[in-house]
Amino acid sequence: MERSFWKDLPEGVEDIDKFDTFSTSKKRYLFIPAITLAVCTLIIGFFTAPFFDAAASSASELVNNVDYIKSVLEGVNNGEIYS
Repeated sequence: MERSFWKDLPEGVEDIDKFDTFSTSKKRYLFIPAITLAVCTLIIGFFTAPFFDAAASSASELVNNVDYIKSVLEGVNNGEIYS
């Protein structure tokens, strides 16, 4: 017996398409997140350099963490904190 998502509805169950019942203005609001994500994807795709530079900078700071450790431990001397 084959089962899948697209099987027929059981008897007595009514298929209701709620999207068709929405007003036009409500439908527009539902598309805003999808359109926003599509626009962000296009921006990142066409203007790659700033995003690549930020990622490369972050990656280099993760690999070469000496400057970070020095800045965090700047006030520590032999286990004692001083200002």
